[in-house]
Amino acid sequence: MTKDQEKRAAALHLYRNQESLFVYVDTAEPGVRVPEHLRERGMIVLQIGAHLPNPIKHLVWSDDGFGAELSFGGVGFHCVVPWAAVHALAGQDGKGLIYNPDKVAGLLAPLVEEPSKIRPVLRVIKGGKS
Repeated sequence: MTKDQEKRAAALHLYRNQESLFVYVDTAEPGVRVPEHLRERGMIVLQIGAHLPNPIKHLVWSDDGFGAELSFGGVGFHCVVPWAAVHALAGQDGKGLIYNPDKVAGLLAPLVEEPSKIRPVLRVIKGGKS
């Protein structure tokens, strides 16, 4: 299984089995399409879930990455994220996978805005570069 196939399988598993999927994305990677104000940040975390307050529209998973209309401050934007730009994946419970620890080190804070404040528990994938 290639690294991209592994990322897709993990993302689909977390999406189907968790309330939310948190995707750690490097906006500098070629092919990433996110709002310009987020592109400037470099690394961002996108939240994807079937039961979010603003429903995810047009979610498509492919061998190359995923695309969806995500909401940013209530404004929809069609995002495209190649698997090469994904450096970590985590579920609502904080468990997931890290593909490039150096890229996501500053983002491994609590991911949810609920009182439980779960801290991610991720494992490193050896040879983590895509």
